[in-house]
Amino acid sequence: MLLFYTDDDPGLKITPTVVLVLNLCFIGFVTVLHVFGKIYRHKSGEVA
Repeated sequence: MLLFYTDDDPGLKITPTVVLVLNLCFIGFVTVLHVFGKIYRHKSGEVA
């Protein structure tokens, strides 16, 4: 079985599941910002 970390190692100890959830939240946040940017630009009348 793979050991991702041991108790002796210094540093941040997070599980792969936490890393996956944080990555998915980051992707969702960037997507929401992208959509809001498109809506804001469309409503302000700017043409790209």
